Amino acid sequence: MQTSTNTTFGNKSSNTVQQCIDAGKVSAIADMMLHLGEGCTENQLLAHFDRADLEQFGERARSEARKRQERSTVSRVPARRAA
Repeated sequence: MQTSTNTTFGNKSSNTVQQCIDAGKVSAIADMMLHLGEGCTENQLLAHFDRADLEQFGERARSEARKRQERSTVSRVPARRAA
């Protein structure tokens, strides 16, 4: 009985670790997209990431980069007006 509990916990733990690794890759790709700027190309990203990672996480990273850019733009507009 104890063995099945440990196995279940082990599977949950490894899934959580994999989710953290995936989230880290998405975040890293999004960071690079923002660094390279609007219009960055796949070839530019391939200089930093594997093709497999870009294929697996590219869309999620693009979505995250857009969200970050929108938040950044919205938060800076009032400060400029206040100056």
